[in-house]
Amino acid sequence: MNQQTKELFSAVSQFLADGDTEKRQEIRAEIENLLGRGASVREKNHEGKTVLHLAALQGDEEIVARLIAAGADVNEQDNVQRTPAFFAVSAGICQALEKLIKNNARLDIPEFSGNTLLHSVSLLDEINGRPNEIAEILFGSEIFEGTHFQTVDSYINCKSNDGRTPLHLAADFNRAGLARLLIYYGADIDAADNKGYKPLHLAAENHSKDVIILFNEILPNRSGVDFIDDYQKALNLINLYTPSHGKDEIGKRRWNAYFESKQILESVVTQYRNQTREEEVITNAQQAFLNSPPMQEALGAAGHPTDLEEAQLSSAIENVNMIIEDEIEQLPLIPSSSPSSTSTTTSFALINSSTEDRSLQ
Repeated sequence: MNQQTKELFSAVSQFLADGDTEKRQEIRAEIENLLGRGASVREKNHEGKTVLHLAALQGDEEIVARLIAAGADVNEQDNVQRTPAFFAVSAGICQALEKLIKNNARLDIPEFSGNTLLHSVSLLDEINGRPNEIAEILFGSEIFEGTHFQTVDSYINCKSNDGRTPLHLAADFNRAGLARLLIYYGADIDAADNKGYKPLHLAAENHSKDVIILFNEILPNRSGVDFIDDYQKALNLINLYTPSHGKDEIGKRRWNAYFESKQILESVVTQYRNQTREEEVITNAQQAFLNSPPMQEALGAAGHPTDLEEAQLSSAIENVNMIIEDEIEQLPLIPSSSPSSTSTTTSFALINSSTEDRSLQ
């Protein structure tokens, strides 16, 4: 590394530490001078960082642009495989990230742990790190498939070394806004990590109430997908990690997040169990009714049932409904915060419509 390059690293490092506007102007001029005298933008320090890594961290858009114009590689990786874009994201520096993206920085290059930039967004401080603003840039109009990443699916559902996708980390750190954005663009909500944990399980384990509320809008409402095993596993996990009921504000918030998250999961599991028990009673009663002598006689008769057979069927239906009502009332149902969507009135109607259709065949 020549003397000019050493001085360039020093100048950029000073810019990081000095917040004085006038001083910064002087440093910009010094950087320009050093570049004109042959300072290299491709040399690395002992950590494998180029001056562009440092410039991205401090976020001066003008310096980032000047270094790129001088030939700095926007995709150069340091000793832990982090590109300059990782430093812009970790510092919550939107302008530097946008400048790197405009110069075709890849967004799908993983660092040593397998995390990509989308993983890193969840690790940002909610206030100073600007995770929502950074996420909007990473999904913005300046992002193109083939230029900034290989495919949309590989970008959204990329897995780290422990098998976790960006949605796993959003669930882990209760980043509901980011989670919604990832799901909108095709994140796999059923992806399992190396331990078999899905995003819902990490949300439960860490009492990520806002993400659990989001998932609860989606998971139970998907057609043809059995979700209850995932909810039961999530409920088991949340019971393993019960926080102490702290007296300070942080402790109270943690307790409330745990309690409300558990309530949501319990409500879904309880409602499913109660509904399943009711459906089992109804199915058994239907089968018994269809196999009863009056029903068998009616089904075996030619044409429509006689008036006597109709009366016998009506009486049998009434008796079956009374049996179902009695059996459902005796079920050891667990109280749920949201009542079962299948009521006994609806269940009886199912039997009536079923028998009428069968008796007229």
